[in-house]
Amino acid sequence: MAKRERPEDGGIEWHDRLNAFECLGCGEFDEVHSARRRNDAEWMQERRELLVLDHTECWEFDDPKMARDARRYRSERKRRELLKARAGAALDRQAVSWRGR
Repeated sequence: MAKRERPEDGGIEWHDRLNAFECLGCGEFDEVHSARRRNDAEWMQERRELLVLDHTECWEFDDPKMARDARRYRSERKRRELLKARAGAALDRQAVSWRGR
């Protein structure tokens, strides 16, 4: 699968009408609360830079649909790992509380 050329600006575009950033690699939108946008330009710039980093892998696929599917898969995998880690931490806390009795 050929890699697409990423634009110089990182491939993240701002849509004023939607109050959202869009990744041009996968088509995913990231909405921003309008009050935050009006009051904090520095935060908006930082958010855009984080999105550029977060969506780097979207440009590894020639097809935007494949990039979107891969992103969903990675997000789901991360969510499951986080839930598993939280469950493990809860069990550890429970074991400690039982030992303390």
